[in-house]
Amino acid sequence: HEKPERLVKEIKRLQTLDLPTHHEVSLRDIHPDRLEKIFLSTYERQPQNFEELLGMQGVGPKTIRALSLISELLYGAQP
Repeated sequence: HEKPERLVKEIKRLQTLDLPTHHEVSLRDIHPDRLEKIFLSTYERQPQNFEELLGMQGVGPKTIRALSLISELLYGAQP
């Protein structure tokens, strides 16, 4: 489990990357402040599975999409 502070730092770094123009998600769509709230919440609650994550307040399709993109960029994990 990554500490939220490290994740937010990495997200802010993502905003300076030069991505191909065909990339499906614009980095302008990633809001570090909003994600920080989700990171802190999930870090504190430690959902045990995807269902629990989806049941958390503030976690919706955009959050899941952003988390998927971040995991792919930072860890090379496929969604």
